[in-house]
Amino acid sequence: MTSQPDKQDAAREKGFIAFVERSGRFIPDPVIIFIFFLAGALVISALLGGLTFTTYGGDGEPVVHSINNMLATENIRWLFDNALLANWLGFGGAFAG
Repeated sequence: MTSQPDKQDAAREKGFIAFVERSGRFIPDPVIIFIFFLAGALVISALLGGLTFTTYGGDGEPVVHSINNMLATENIRWLFDNALLANWLGFGGAFAG
């Protein structure tokens, strides 16, 4: 015969596993998550585009950096030419490569 604490532990584990299964159903496909992050990065780069900031290099000299707006025409062209097309075709064995 099982004691009362063992039944409570089993019920708690079943409840936790049921919670994990329920919450796992709401997680979208990884491709969809990637697309959301890409859209978020594009929006953030549009909001912060043109800002500059300074850091110091290893030799102590200041290095000026600027944030590019990835929604600008030339950057969208670069995104498709280099980041998407070249990266996609660079993988061997892909159905399009």
